[in-house]
Amino acid sequence: IDCDGPCKTCNPAESLNIISQVFIPTITNNYDLVAKVKNPNSNQGADVINYEFDLYDSTNQLIGTHTGDTYILPQETKYIVEQKFFTDKTIARMEFKFNNISWVKLSQINDLELRIKNTEYQITEDGSNLLVGAIENRTSYDLDTIKIVGVLFDENKNIIAAGETSINTVLRNENRGFEIFW
Repeated sequence: IDCDGPCKTCNPAESLNIISQVFIPTITNNYDLVAKVKNPNSNQGADVINYEFDLYDSTNQLIGTHTGDTYILPQETKYIVEQKFFTDKTIARMEFKFNNISWVKLSQINDLELRIKNTEYQITEDGSNLLVGAIENRTSYDLDTIKIVGVLFDENKNIIAAGETSINTVLRNENRGFEIFW
């Protein structure tokens, strides 16, 4: 729904909340960028969210920007992950922000239920990190693409790694395995 006037569909009661944001050094000159966001609205989601990670050095100079887009359902909390951001400068600070949010009323989606189960974290023989598990589509919908994000925390609940994968064509009541490497 597109409109120019003030209404709860275009301008919902509450906007998206940025809960946390972090950059994670991975290999030389590469970083993973992670933001956790929440949609507090009960019947409005966003079918398009344009976002931006701005990265700064120790002198507060902008050294890079990474843009992307996603969506969010009503009442959903999700991680936005961008992997392998390359820069030859050291990142000292990151700022995550939204550039555009296209709100839509989504109150008719009642039975959207995806379950992650049988997850197991492993360290492989070559030292790589691996998250394996299964996703179960317990809805009445066949889903074209499901994006799965894995986030690894240390004992102090700090994010130390993040990864993602996609699974295509997940039929209703189907279980599918997944692997996320990092």
